[in-house]
Amino acid sequence: MSPCQQHALPTRTASPESSIWTNPTENTFRERVVELEKLTNAVPLDSQIFDWSEWTANHPPSSQHNSRLSPGEEQRLADDISYLAAAGEGAQSVAAATVQEPSSSPMAGAPTLRITIASVDAIDSASQSFLRSLFDALSDLTLATRDDVVDLLFAQVARYHRQRLLNRLRSSRWTKPAYLSRTHKKPLHADFSNLIHRAEFLYARNERRQRSEVEANLSSLASVLRSFEDPPPDDDDTGREDARRCALIRACYDFCTLPSTADYLRRLRGVRATAQVQACFKTLQQTEKIAAYYRIPLTLADLPLSHPSLFKNVELVFLPPYQAGPVEVAYQPWAASTHVHAEVNLAVHHDMARTLGAGSWLAPRCVGASKYLCYLCYLFLRRHGAYFPSKTHGACYDQWTIPDLADYPDDLLRRYREVVKGMVRDVSDAAANATRRIEPMTSRENLILVAGSFDV
Repeated sequence: MSPCQQHALPTRTASPESSIWTNPTENTFRERVVELEKLTNAVPLDSQIFDWSEWTANHPPSSQHNSRLSPGEEQRLADDISYLAAAGEGAQSVAAATVQEPSSSPMAGAPTLRITIASVDAIDSASQSFLRSLFDALSDLTLATRDDVVDLLFAQVARYHRQRLLNRLRSSRWTKPAYLSRTHKKPLHADFSNLIHRAEFLYARNERRQRSEVEANLSSLASVLRSFEDPPPDDDDTGREDARRCALIRACYDFCTLPSTADYLRRLRGVRATAQVQACFKTLQQTEKIAAYYRIPLTLADLPLSHPSLFKNVELVFLPPYQAGPVEVAYQPWAASTHVHAEVNLAVHHDMARTLGAGSWLAPRCVGASKYLCYLCYLFLRRHGAYFPSKTHGACYDQWTIPDLADYPDDLLRRYREVVKGMVRDVSDAAANATRRIEPMTSRENLILVAGSFDV
């Protein structure tokens, strides 16, 4: 048994009478979900990003929620910490986080901000130390030290995520995990020829200058990515390899924040989504995810300048995962066990904390995640009602589950039963209007149009 499994919490402790799975039963829930997956290629919903103002119109914040962070800042911070916490590979590495502020002025030496982090697997001690080091650097940040702190954070992030970076590059230097050992994909830099070729069809004859600029930028970045594949010199040291890694990430960031890149993407969105166009989107989205390793240190360094007192003493709480459980009904024949996703783990944690009277902290308004919400997490959070479901990739994983615990208070048990009922209604409605969709990318950074819009 692995250390992660040894420390995992039991997923089912409730008796049949006190189970959340009464009406519907768990098997009925799974049968409805599998039926929907068959109708939709397991993608019941289009990938979407939701607007906070529309959410608050139906879910007005509590009058006592006197947060200093705006909802957007809270969501961004939770998303960014989740992204940094997910340094591993595969579905098990997905992380989620919430951010809480004190409900009143903290006493001297008390935590000034609490960030709670969860994953399907336990977050190991190295990841915990890495995240704590980031907030140590932010605790005394000033305007005069900002640039130095950004450089420090960037170097730490690039070094800690070096294997994930090689994965995103599909580099020949990347050691594939066992579950990907038989897959064969060309390196990311090879995909740029399709982007360059596509420019020919996106610009009119009288837009030769714009097209040439985009083609030159694409060629330049492809060259940077290609040169990173060259093996380091025999006398290369860790510092030089760190510098090469940082230079590559920064090149991706600079490319993603060019107005011409934003213009290219807008044009690409305006044409028919052929297989070649879809491949272009995936290449740009992968480039954005690499660029995020520089964008996140920039964003993290700006928050303490706007809210200096909040970052003096940040408390990080790492939740244990839940154990995998047996599954009897599933869409995929290889599916053998259920999993409590990190977003659900966080919701259960905060719900239980509230029942114990954890009044010294404001309730979180957002759940951040290293990937977009899956379809069932999206339905769960929407039915739960306490958290803004910011975005979903729309794909469904029927191995998803909710902890079924004996120590749920009666009001929370009733609430979760209503959540499950509501989710089944949502699934049934979706089945009645089912559309087959292609499998989406599950994580995106959306840096190109956001950054480009500031410059155009």
